[in-house]
Amino acid sequence: MKNSKVCYRISIFLGLCLCVFISMGSASAEERKFQWGTRLTVSEQYDDNVNLDRNNKDDDWVTVVGPGLTSAILTEKTPIALDYDFGYTHYARDTAGDTLRHTLTLRGLEGVPITEHLTLDLNESLYISDDPIEEEEGVTSVRRNRRTYYRNTAGGRINYLFGEEDFLYVGFQHELLVNNDSSVQDGQTYGPTAGIAYWFNIHNGLSLDFSYGRADFDESKGEVSDDYRQYIGSATYTYRFSPRTQTTLDYTFDSFDYDDNIRAGPTQPTQEDYVVHSGSLGISHQFTRNTSALISGGYWFQDRDHTDNKEGFQGTVNFTQTLEKLSFALDGSTGYRQQFL
Repeated sequence: MKNSKVCYRISIFLGLCLCVFISMGSASAEERKFQWGTRLTVSEQYDDNVNLDRNNKDDDWVTVVGPGLTSAILTEKTPIALDYDFGYTHYARDTAGDTLRHTLTLRGLEGVPITEHLTLDLNESLYISDDPIEEEEGVTSVRRNRRTYYRNTAGGRINYLFGEEDFLYVGFQHELLVNNDSSVQDGQTYGPTAGIAYWFNIHNGLSLDFSYGRADFDESKGEVSDDYRQYIGSATYTYRFSPRTQTTLDYTFDSFDYDDNIRAGPTQPTQEDYVVHSGSLGISHQFTRNTSALISGGYWFQDRDHTDNKEGFQGTVNFTQTLEKLSFALDGSTGYRQQFL
């Protein structure tokens, strides 16, 4: 996949986000204020295994320097910000590996009013880097070289509000990954989402969510097609004991279907369809305005078409303390998770 095609796909959604971003600032100057910020970041790192290759270790000094810019619109509801950071990466020994890093993120564009009952949410993040350790939100990956890769995540949804906490929504999500590494597959996932949240009274609420995902991968970088379709449905019941304490009971159905349902052999993972059922019960409490805690526990079961099924415990623990200029969070979780791209 050519870099020009990558830029073209990314620019479509970026253009839409920028149009909405600008239009938010063009209305009512009394209600909205502009804010600009610039920064300069310099980092120096010595790495004794710069490519994370246990059999062929190379050490190097890695210098990253570059400016950053934040453009924000301060509204009554939430600040809307567009962050961009540029970094020139220099390797002291392997100067042929010098490259550029880019990070662009749109934050706070949620609940943009369209009509009295309709609002719009948009999200966009672009990440271009050669760092082999990627720990962005929702992504944890380790590469064995310093070749550049491109990751763009974008989405949007329209909400219909018909109560204080009641709403319907429809949306669309798209994620694109392109690698300058012939051994790693390029790919994209995309699909619609929909859901509803409804409170029967002050204590009892129910939410239903559904998403469909389609994944297309570059078959020229692999012997087996990894294309798949995924259907996820979930239901969550919430009971509020008080404004500070509530309990939730949720169930999720995750159906995963490969286009080619085959056993690929000893050097390739087995590709087979499966369904995951998971459920959990949790309770959360707001001790004070700045202190909250959550704990949940449950079970997941993976029903596979051919091989043995899998199952296990799932649980989450969270404690958050926020002070005037400092926040502290403790998180722990276990259970089932899948990650592609």
